[in-house]
Amino acid sequence: YHFSTHAIRNIVFSPGPHISAGSHAFCTLNQHIDIAFDYVTNEATGVRIFARPFSSGALTPNYAAHGSPAFPSGSGSGNGYFTITSGNALVDQVRFHMLNENQSQLLLEFFMPAAYVFGNPMPTGVTASADPRPEDYVLEQNYPNPFNSGTTIEFVLPEYSFITLKVYNLRGEQVAVLLGEERPAGVHIIVWDAAGLASGVYLYQLDTGRFVQSRKLLLIR
Repeated sequence: YHFSTHAIRNIVFSPGPHISAGSHAFCTLNQHIDIAFDYVTNEATGVRIFARPFSSGALTPNYAAHGSPAFPSGSGSGNGYFTITSGNALVDQVRFHMLNENQSQLLLEFFMPAAYVFGNPMPTGVTASADPRPEDYVLEQNYPNPFNSGTTIEFVLPEYSFITLKVYNLRGEQVAVLLGEERPAGVHIIVWDAAGLASGVYLYQLDTGRFVQSRKLLLIR
């Protein structure tokens, strides 16, 4: 019997994926997330290994990523990168693929959790000691928009607040409650799966009691 042995392990991201305690790594557009890894394979002609960013179960739009040499059979090390070139994106997983040398057969696939937020840099203070807390409430435009099923909504709180985040149709009828809880000051990002809703224009509204703002989103099936 011939048993296939394939593994990718000892994976290191730089900067790290910051997935503990709901934290995120904030990245500027075109900033590389470097990846190092070890591999093992008994594929006689060698393998190729690819890492790709995913958002809400699909490849992240506007990504760029590394190619792959033919890694020889046995064990060894490799490296790569990915980045986002335009728009705004939350990368919540990184998919690893190991294929045979001519890429005709998928030998190994798995996903690793991540939390990278890509976008244009936010204005910052002129000194490193500036207070990092935001000064204003902000409800950002969802991305991607238009979207199919999954989209990301980001908002900013300058202080600890009880907030609600709800979705309405254009008749003013509530169709979803995304949040209804206390949140600390800072940037907050959630991913909404609009499964079960029909195509169309909807409004999502952030209400803190002191601040109310709505934005339109477009769901396309």
